[in-house]
Amino acid sequence: MAEVDLPVLNRSEPLPAPVPSAPRVQRLLGVALLLLLAVAEAVECGDALALWAQLTPREREVARHVAVGATNKAIARTLVPECSPRSVKTHRANLFAKLGVANDNALGRWMARFESMLA
Repeated sequence: MAEVDLPVLNRSEPLPAPVPSAPRVQRLLGVALLLLLAVAEAVECGDALALWAQLTPREREVARHVAVGATNKAIARTLVPECSPRSVKTHRANLFAKLGVANDNALGRWMARFESMLA
């Protein structure tokens, strides 16, 4: 029988770390990805709240009406105290700029995404 040379471990050297199995690595990567997504979601929600806080109370009121598809004229009649459709148009332009949305549809999507946080 042939002799096999086995490596001699030096007791002062630490043992090499075990290599994790592929399924374990995949699970760890999955958990890390979920944590990153959760952090990104929290940051996005925080940013949305900060933007919403920049709106005036009237702009918030107009935003809620615009998000459900109301026209300037209908919004003007609904607001208390009433205002002109031209004022509603100005409020719309201001809130679109502050929230960084381009149109009614984008505002509706933005509002739907964050409606549970917006009081």
